[in-house]
Amino acid sequence: MTKRTFRNRLNDLDSKSWLKFQKSWFVHNPPPRRKDVVRHPAKYPETLIQEFIEFFTKRGQFVFDPMVGTGSSSIAALRAGRHSYGIELNPEYANIARQVITEERLHLGEAAEGVITEVITGDAADIDKHVIDHKIPIIDYVITSPPYWDMLHSRGAEGQKNRRDSKELDVYYSDNPQDLGNIKDYEEFLEALVGIYTDLKEYIRPRAYITIIVMNVKI
Repeated sequence: MTKRTFRNRLNDLDSKSWLKFQKSWFVHNPPPRRKDVVRHPAKYPETLIQEFIEFFTKRGQFVFDPMVGTGSSSIAALRAGRHSYGIELNPEYANIARQVITEERLHLGEAAEGVITEVITGDAADIDKHVIDHKIPIIDYVITSPPYWDMLHSRGAEGQKNRRDSKELDVYYSDNPQDLGNIKDYEEFLEALVGIYTDLKEYIRPRAYITIIVMNVKI
């Protein structure tokens, strides 16, 4: 009987790197946040996101983040050689993302040539419009960190004294009523969040993965 050759259809990792990522938990030590992105109150590290992107995609595939913030997913995808599209409601965060992407391209040089990295200013709830307007192709992988409900408005979050006292650091994502982080009712928040991910389904490749970064919520 001829032994069937294994073909890795998921990623470009070797077996050792694959097994390392299979742990049920792992410790990640990110580098310090850049001064220009520290303004965002809940940014996640590019180095962590790159590990997920490299596990769930191959080079040249398309990554999508419907709430891209200051561009962590975009930078991670660019470093990994994956194309990416991201949507951000806050125009100031979207501009910061574009700036750090431009700088990262200069840093990567030839390695970034031909890699699509686009940040769209808009509401993730309008996915149909964004796909049409920006000709977004079939998505191979979604990774995102949505607002953690309205936790930034809670008394505990107000303990971030350095943010509250600073004129440069944001305490909340935005004042926009469409911002999920400003929804006070938890059920309403979940319904809106699920609606966004449900609308994404028709634009994602069959059998593709979605990774949603969340944290514990106390009600």
